[in-house]
Amino acid sequence: MFRYPASWLKSRNLSSSTVKSHRKNVYLSHGKLWNKKEIEQRIQKFDHSKVMSDDKALHDFLYAVCCDGIAVLKNGPIKDKETVTKIGDRIGLIHQTHFG
Repeated sequence: MFRYPASWLKSRNLSSSTVKSHRKNVYLSHGKLWNKKEIEQRIQKFDHSKVMSDDKALHDFLYAVCCDGIAVLKNGPIKDKETVTKIGDRIGLIHQTHFG
Protein backbone atom coordinates (compact mmCIF):
# COMPACT_ATOMS: atom_id res chain seq x y z
CA MET A 1 0.00 0.00 0.00
CA PHE A 2 1.31 3.45 -0.91
CA ARG A 3 0.95 6.47 1.35
CA TYR A 4 1.24 9.98 0.02
CA PRO A 5 1.48 13.19 2.04
CA ALA A 6 -1.51 15.53 1.73
CA SER A 7 0.75 18.23 0.25
CA TRP A 8 1.80 15.87 -2.58
CA LEU A 9 -1.81 14.97 -3.34
CA LYS A 10 -2.93 18.62 -3.27
CA SER A 11 -0.17 19.61 -5.68
CA ARG A 12 -1.59 17.09 -8.19
CA ASN A 13 -5.31 17.70 -7.64
CA LEU A 14 -6.69 18.15 -11.16
CA SER A 15 -9.77 19.97 -9.86
CA SER A 16 -7.52 22.78 -8.55
CA SER A 17 -7.40 25.77 -10.90
CA THR A 18 -3.77 26.40 -9.89
CA VAL A 19 -2.77 22.85 -10.80
CA LYS A 20 -4.72 23.02 -14.08
CA SER A 21 -3.03 26.30 -14.99
CA HIS A 22 0.45 24.95 -14.18
CA ARG A 23 -0.11 21.76 -16.20
CA LYS A 24 -1.44 23.77 -19.14
CA ASN A 25 1.58 26.09 -19.11
CA VAL A 26 4.10 23.26 -18.82
CA TYR A 27 2.57 20.58 -21.03
CA LEU A 28 0.14 22.34 -23.32
CA SER A 29 2.04 25.38 -24.44
CA HIS A 30 1.15 26.94 -27.75
CA GLY A 31 2.23 24.92 -30.74
CA LYS A 32 5.50 25.80 -32.42
CA LEU A 33 6.37 25.26 -36.04
CA TRP A 34 9.87 23.93 -36.59
CA ASN A 35 11.97 24.02 -39.70
CA LYS A 36 14.83 21.65 -40.51
CA LYS A 37 17.52 23.92 -39.05
CA GLU A 38 15.64 24.44 -35.78
CA ILE A 39 14.91 20.73 -35.40
CA GLU A 40 18.58 19.89 -35.91
CA GLN A 41 19.57 22.47 -33.28
CA ARG A 42 16.80 21.79 -30.79
CA ILE A 43 16.10 18.05 -30.74
CA GLN A 44 17.51 16.51 -27.58
CA LYS A 45 19.37 13.21 -27.65
CA PHE A 46 19.76 10.88 -24.69
CA ASP A 47 21.89 7.81 -24.11
CA HIS A 48 19.74 4.69 -23.92
CA SER A 49 21.66 3.04 -21.06
CA LYS A 50 21.55 6.21 -18.94
CA VAL A 51 17.80 6.64 -19.45
CA MET A 52 17.30 3.00 -18.50
CA SER A 53 19.38 3.22 -15.31
CA ASP A 54 19.40 6.83 -14.09
CA ASP A 55 16.19 8.47 -12.84
CA LYS A 56 17.46 11.99 -13.62
CA ALA A 57 18.23 11.01 -17.22
CA LEU A 58 14.76 9.42 -17.49
CA HIS A 59 13.18 12.60 -16.12
CA ASP A 60 15.09 14.78 -18.59
CA PHE A 61 14.14 12.51 -21.50
CA LEU A 62 10.44 12.51 -20.57
CA TYR A 63 10.47 16.27 -20.00
CA ALA A 64 11.91 16.78 -23.49
CA VAL A 65 9.19 14.55 -24.96
CA CYS A 66 6.48 16.43 -23.04
CA CYS A 67 7.78 19.87 -24.02
CA ASP A 68 8.97 19.25 -27.58
CA GLY A 69 6.90 16.23 -28.57
CA ILE A 70 10.01 14.26 -29.47
CA ALA A 71 13.41 13.18 -28.16
CA VAL A 72 15.95 10.68 -29.41
CA LEU A 73 17.36 7.68 -27.57
CA LYS A 74 20.77 6.79 -28.96
CA ASN A 75 23.16 3.86 -28.52
CA GLY A 76 20.37 1.39 -27.78
CA PRO A 77 20.56 -2.32 -28.48
CA ILE A 78 19.58 -3.15 -32.05
CA LYS A 79 19.22 -6.92 -31.78
CA ASP A 80 17.12 -7.06 -28.61
CA LYS A 81 13.50 -7.56 -29.67
CA GLU A 82 12.36 -6.55 -26.17
CA THR A 83 13.94 -3.08 -26.26
CA VAL A 84 10.68 -1.19 -26.82
CA THR A 85 8.93 -3.19 -24.09
CA LYS A 86 11.80 -2.50 -21.67
CA ILE A 87 11.65 1.24 -22.41
CA GLY A 88 7.88 1.17 -21.90
CA ASP A 89 8.27 -0.66 -18.60
CA ARG A 90 10.83 1.94 -17.49
CA ILE A 91 8.48 4.80 -18.33
CA GLY A 92 5.32 3.36 -16.82
CA LEU A 93 2.74 0.65 -17.06
CA ILE A 94 2.15 -0.99 -20.42
CA HIS A 95 -1.38 -2.18 -20.99
CA GLN A 96 -3.48 -3.39 -23.88
CA THR A 97 -5.52 -0.75 -25.69
CA HIS A 98 -8.12 -0.94 -28.41
CA PHE A 99 -5.31 -0.01 -30.84
CA GLY A 100 -3.73 -3.45 -30.38
